[in-house]
Amino acid sequence: MRAIRQSLLALALITGCVPAMAQQPPATQTRAFVREDLASEAVRLEERLKKESASLPARAIPDLLRDAGQLMQRKNPRGA
Repeated sequence: MRAIRQSLLALALITGCVPAMAQQPPATQTRAFVREDLASEAVRLEERLKKESASLPARAIPDLLRDAGQLMQRKNPRGA
């Protein structure tokens, strides 16, 4: 008797969840930004980061890897 009640409860939960899941919009139709002020702030932040990174001196990849390896040997992962 108890198994029948549990089965009926599980069936009721499943049938109640299926229509709720069907009403959700597909991921392709959702917007990346719901609020326009967040979208504009993201664009401003991206532009600012591009300007700041342009002013930094460009270093070769082997130099960066060597420096990161040395910092990891010194047990400084945050600096690496």
